[in-house]
Amino acid sequence: MGERRALKEIKSWDDVIIKGADKGGNIVIWPRIMYEQEAWRQLSDQKCYKRLTFNPTSKFTHELDLILNQGVTEEIITEKEKKYLLSEHPVTPTIYFLPKVHKNASQPPGRPIVSGMNSLNDKIYALSYNSTSTVVLIMVFLPLAVVVKVQNNGESMIAIGDI
Repeated sequence: MGERRALKEIKSWDDVIIKGADKGGNIVIWPRIMYEQEAWRQLSDQKCYKRLTFNPTSKFTHELDLILNQGVTEEIITEKEKKYLLSEHPVTPTIYFLPKVHKNASQPPGRPIVSGMNSLNDKIYALSYNSTSTVVLIMVFLPLAVVVKVQNNGESMIAIGDI
């Protein structure tokens, strides 16, 4: 009972981030400043990420619509499948980091994780386990990139990175 109370208390602290470790199943209490420094360190790597001046989700939604229309025209997918795959109001995926304490316990690097729930590609990824033709059609034409929204003390940044 004391452990639950302690964890509840720690969760209320604004200056820490609580995450599961990348490996080993441990829970890590990361000082918020270290977490944010690691996030910005990784996102500043211009080989992997590029800061965008706009959110391209609506552009990608239009491109996906054209591709899915082509799939319907060529009878690769049905109209019902197209409606399922094309989200009317996709959200921008978010990125977070899991501490790699197995690499360095005192200054752990972070493993970037992109949460794409309700994003433009969410239903396509789910479908990829059940069908190959539809996913191949879409993956050939869509940019091999992911757009993520990152927030730091109220400042938003839209970034794009290669998959």
